[in-house]
Formats: sequence, structure tokens, C-alpha cells
Amino acid sequence: MTDKYAIRRALVRVLFRFSCPQNFNTILGDDDVILLQADPALMLREWENLTGAEFIFPVEGFPAYRSLNPILRRKLEAGFTLLDDPFFAGPAALR
Repeated sequence: MTDKYAIRRALVRVLFRFSCPQNFNTILGDDDVILLQADPALMLREWENLTGAEFIFPVEGFPAYRSLNPILRRKLEAGFTLLDDPFFAGPAALR
């Protein structure tokens, strides 16, 4: 079973590579996500968790599409690693 932290990181990595918003089905077809071999229901739950935590945002008028939070995008562009954040790495990030 793939852990939720790996799923969250993969979803963010995929959205980071896209400059425009994407829907969940497009994200499911990306190699990073396919390689996880995770249950699509679990992937959808983490997609919604990322939305609830405001790491990704629904696009106004297109609720199925999400974009990466601009603040997170800037951090990633500056070299921030998701492994330093407990939301993406779990308790290991606190060590």
C-alpha cells in the first residue's frame, strides 16, 4: 500500500510541472502517479486533502480543475523540498 505522504508529494510534483490547472483524471495519467500503483480512491482522497489544506486550489468556474498554490509554487521554484514539511513527509520531517 502506498502511503498518503508519497501520494501527496506525487500530486504536487505533477501539478508543479504543469503551468496551467489540471483535472484529476489528467493527473492520474502522469508517470509519477502511475508508478505509485495506488488505489484511485485513495488518490482522490489525497487530492481533496491537498485542496482542503490549500496547497492546491479549485479554478473558479471549473471546479474539477486545480492549480498549485502560487506560494507553494514559488517555494518549489526556489528549491524548497516537500520532505521538510510534515504534511508531505509525516513525522519523518520533524526529525
